[in-house]
Amino acid sequence: MTQFDGQQRCANLAFESVARGLLSTKPVRYCARTTKDELSDGVAFLILMSETFRDLYCARRGRPVEKFAPDLFPRAIHRRSLPLTLLVWWFNPKFFKAEFDLLRELAVVTTREAFRKEVEEYRYDVRRQAGWLKNTLRLRISGQRLLRYARLLPR
Repeated sequence: MTQFDGQQRCANLAFESVARGLLSTKPVRYCARTTKDELSDGVAFLILMSETFRDLYCARRGRPVEKFAPDLFPRAIHRRSLPLTLLVWWFNPKFFKAEFDLLRELAVVTTREAFRKEVEEYRYDVRRQAGWLKNTLRLRISGQRLLRYARLLPR
């Protein structure tokens, strides 16, 4: 049996498991790991991993998962407003509630398309509801900078 046959068996096993309701239908990455003996016995092991943006980001940066939002926030804000934004964040963290809500929503995203949609919703909300500080001085997260991190996710 070739490697392709083993991967095909694992894909069929995953499809049957989803059809029976044993597995989630949300997008997942899978890696088929089988040995020659397992294939000869007709048993294939399928390792399903649903990697969220938070998991991928923290693994890439070497940070603990608990530090996801505080680590990503300074990296995602507009560079020109970085000092003022950090100063406001230090004195009034509630000012950035919408930004941290966005980071919380992005943490559980598993695809680039879902990531892009969340960022677009944030951009729309900021343009319509934010005040002078967020719109004119850009004391907010940059959607463009955030979209660069979408490359960590599968298509």
